[in-house]
Amino acid sequence: MKGLAIKLAISTMGLLLVGLLAVASPTYAQTPGKHTGGTAPQAPETCGLAWRTVTTPATDSMYSELEDIEALSADNVWTVGYEWLNDKGYPLALHRAGETWSKASLPDTGPGYLTKVSAASASDIWAVGSRTTQLGAQTLILHYNGTTWAEVSSPHPGAESWLYGVVALSANNAFAVGEYRPGDEPGVWSRPLILKWDGATWTTDSVADLGAHITTLYGVDGSSPSEVWAVGRSEMSDGSDFHPLVLKRQGNQWVSSPLGNAGNLVGSLRSIAVDSSNLIWAAGYHRDGADNNTLVLRWNGSSWSAEPSYSAAGHETALQDIDTKQGTGLAVGYERVATDAGDRVTPLILHHVANTWMPMSAQEVGPIVTVLEGISIVSANSDVWTAGGYNAALDQEWSDTLVQRYNDPCANQPACNLQFSDVPTGSTFYPYVRCLACQGVLGGYANGTFKPGNNVTRGQLAKIVANAADFNEQSGPTLFADVAPGSTYFDYVQRLAFRGIIGGYTCGGPGEPCLEGNPKYFRPNQNATRGQIAKIVSDAAGFNDVPGAQMFEDVAPGSPFFDWVQRLASRNALSGYPCGGTGEACGGSNLPYFRPNQNTT
Repeated sequence: MKGLAIKLAISTMGLLLVGLLAVASPTYAQTPGKHTGGTAPQAPETCGLAWRTVTTPATDSMYSELEDIEALSADNVWTVGYEWLNDKGYPLALHRAGETWSKASLPDTGPGYLTKVSAASASDIWAVGSRTTQLGAQTLILHYNGTTWAEVSSPHPGAESWLYGVVALSANNAFAVGEYRPGDEPGVWSRPLILKWDGATWTTDSVADLGAHITTLYGVDGSSPSEVWAVGRSEMSDGSDFHPLVLKRQGNQWVSSPLGNAGNLVGSLRSIAVDSSNLIWAAGYHRDGADNNTLVLRWNGSSWSAEPSYSAAGHETALQDIDTKQGTGLAVGYERVATDAGDRVTPLILHHVANTWMPMSAQEVGPIVTVLEGISIVSANSDVWTAGGYNAALDQEWSDTLVQRYNDPCANQPACNLQFSDVPTGSTFYPYVRCLACQGVLGGYANGTFKPGNNVTRGQLAKIVANAADFNEQSGPTLFADVAPGSTYFDYVQRLAFRGIIGGYTCGGPGEPCLEGNPKYFRPNQNATRGQIAKIVSDAAGFNDVPGAQMFEDVAPGSPFFDWVQRLASRNALSGYPCGGTGEACGGSNLPYFRPNQNTT
């Protein structure tokens, strides 16, 4: 199993390493697991960079969710949210110290919730949110000094006030943002709220009058006291739609930052991440027709502009949080799609690649609802954390906290020394074969050979691609008459088929009688062609971009494999053969030939 199949598999894995591998979610319903009060199901741990669910401590609540996460290091991670007790929500914080997670002891602040957490250092951490009182919502700010959490007094102007975002810049500089309801201003529902910490007290910061009926700030970030930004949404008093809003602190006042054409969009910004004065990202959503789609704005040092980001026709997509480190950007949120059984919500993770935000492989935990609310980068290419929640149905009475991590659990283990006698170090495909073998994606034979000249069958291809993409959910009900439960390729074929990545052949052909229900045949022992492999790998990676100009003489627009071959070729995951060979004349553009119908070794 060498040649194109292996190169494509490892190329797709390589794209995953930089955040391009997107998982198309299965369309069948899984049986919900027993509620465990906070302990999320965990997939078997295998080597390789991928998103994996982390087991979190049990809570006392049948309904809990995490709203944000701050990873100071791989061994020091805080995440905050709320848990539902006695028909009321209460603040919740979880902490990872070393390899151990625990529920943090918080001061008794009464009912409420925490929405954001930010650390200036391991002994200077802020968490903000709101408490629920008989008079309405009031701001809530907690501080961790390295040993204990304590409440710190904070202004709560107006009839009600809420905090949604916080950034800790130093011991003497922190900012929290949200909104407050004046209560005594006709025509004004809410005004922006910004609080500043000076090392001793929290005070209200001045915000220029935006003339808006409703203004809410959700996120704040900065690199220094003179480089602080906040984002949210505003609705003018004329009752028009919401529009994205960005504020910048200038001197001692916050003023609106022009968004160019993006300012005309209908939508909201939920988070902002400052990398430098010349690179800032803000994320949220905008409305396109009837659907909400992801929205990412970029500041280049002088102006804001919208960047291309993932969306899916007929789906609602939105981003809840964004983070950046050393030029790398990652954002999280959710994707909602209507099905015959009701709405289904899946996690969404986008990675900035070549001025475009593309989906990564997100691990779906709740078979009906999985939402990511917060993200924190430790190391952009090897250690990232997310937090959120999941449950089995939109109307289910329970939900659980969710933490996921992108890393390679085997990174610190001894190097893999796998070697096949017939794939020497100098072989063209040596690095691809070795990498996939070391990660358990494929294997060799008992005599130490790999047999690289053997053709790849459809069953073998299903196993390679499913393993490389880390698809590991339940297999579901049998789909093909010739791939029965317990057979070698059953799990892998089922996982790809349920995602719509592979299909079968209608029964009734030679040796393929129509059985009860008329199931299709997969033909797992039939050789796989280069065209078939391109389609399967591209779909498994979730690539759906416009194919672009024709790249191969024998794969023209409208041909069966055109879209998929183009998408992989544009990413350098495959190539062709120079024209001029037997039966492969050079056309006017001297395009290479792909040979889509050729079997693959």
